[in-house]
Amino acid sequence: VFHAAEMEAEAGKQSVVDKAISFFYRRLSNYGGSSARPLVVCAAFVFVNFLMLFITDGVATLGDAREIDGWHYNLYGFDDQAKLLRATVFSINQMFNPLGIFGTRLLLTARTPELALASTLLGLASTISFTLFILAVRRRFRLDRSS
Repeated sequence: VFHAAEMEAEAGKQSVVDKAISFFYRRLSNYGGSSARPLVVCAAFVFVNFLMLFITDGVATLGDAREIDGWHYNLYGFDDQAKLLRATVFSINQMFNPLGIFGTRLLLTARTPELALASTLLGLASTISFTLFILAVRRRFRLDRSS
């Protein structure tokens, strides 16, 4: 409670950018006081991304199906199960790797630039929310340790 009040008091002395960051930090995690809220927001962003990709069938596979083995083979196909798996894998991938900078071999891509942009923005938002969740959990353990 004291930390949140201290952050509120500091808000008047901040620049416009810092005020914007503080606003979202307060709204999403109560300055690290809530670990559940950012996790729920993260799940909501991933779910919206999944729904968008599933409804539009907005995920395309990369590579040749003959070179794929294991569960990756299930990504290829036109049935609802393959569409569901592609949307699930891509939306979760967008959360952990929204800019596509980790890994050299990609399995999936968005079908259109508009879907790619929307999915990337939702992925970034879910990554930020997940990061706020981790920071809130870290803060909670630091407070428990100092008591």
